Amino acid sequence: MNRQEIYRMFKTAFTAWLHHNSTLHAAALTFFIILPLPTLLLIVTAIFEQFLGQTQAIQLLVQQITAVVGPAVAELFSQLIVSTGSPFTSVWTTVVVVGFSVGGAIGAFSVLRDTMDIIWEVKVPKGQPLWKRIRQKIVPFALVSALGLIVIAWTGIAGRLFSVIVFLSVDEGLTLVALQAAQVLLSFAVATLLLAIVYKMIPQTKVHWQDVALASTVTGIVFTATNYLFGAYIQTFTVTTVAGAAGALLIILLWIFVLNQIVLFGAELSKTYATTVGTHAKQHLPPSIQKFIEPLQKVGEKIEDALKENAAQPPKEAEAPAQKEP
Repeated sequence: MNRQEIYRMFKTAFTAWLHHNSTLHAAALTFFIILPLPTLLLIVTAIFEQFLGQTQAIQLLVQQITAVVGPAVAELFSQLIVSTGSPFTSVWTTVVVVGFSVGGAIGAFSVLRDTMDIIWEVKVPKGQPLWKRIRQKIVPFALVSALGLIVIAWTGIAGRLFSVIVFLSVDEGLTLVALQAAQVLLSFAVATLLLAIVYKMIPQTKVHWQDVALASTVTGIVFTATNYLFGAYIQTFTVTTVAGAAGALLIILLWIFVLNQIVLFGAELSKTYATTVGTHAKQHLPPSIQKFIEPLQKVGEKIEDALKENAAQPPKEAEAPAQKEP
């Protein structure tokens, strides 16, 4: 692809982003994310507290968030957790809070999936049974959440390795500079991988990894840069110190809204790439690349089909042992 084709592709993605009214979808997605967010943070903190204690639990959670969004924005989440009282005062309250949080998270996922289907122009069949609609929402939500948790868990291991390197380093100043650069690269890598998972697995249509590679990389760069720009803004102004938890929640709300628009533009870019030069437009690929990609696609399709068949088959009943003849 030459520069003119790349420019045309980005222009097409931006036009589609405006046409689909992504600002409105980003606002709806932000609303569904911000509702269960404080209680979800408290639930995760309460789970960590059972093993580590309150202080170390908050530090561990902030460390995981830092790997994705940077230290300044992660500090906002720390202020929000510390300033918010624990809702787990009784068994009934705990059940209600957990149910509300999980329901809100699934609602946010549903809004994101509907938006992705609009971007990919997917026509979802109507009149499906209720159990099938619930399964279509819960199973992908659980899968994406599990993959996201695995990626974030690896960032925690990387954070511990960074601490060991600082402890064993000879030149501490130079090591800190190198680790700050490594932290930025780690944030970019985690964001890119999570975005690729979202762009690949959430739309209810067949999307290949090569279709989301460019979009997730570009969006990961903008995502990481936006996080650190927000960090510079937070360190410059004192909104959170004046308004406390409300100020932290307000900044997080604005931050999520901006990031949602970036994520939706990346989805438009992945769709534009797929229909222009990706797997949805194979005739635009050079023959050498097409010969290399086709075997990989066939293997991936066979694996996906095998997984679907195994998931669709009911569990086999245990056979009764054969009785011996007297």
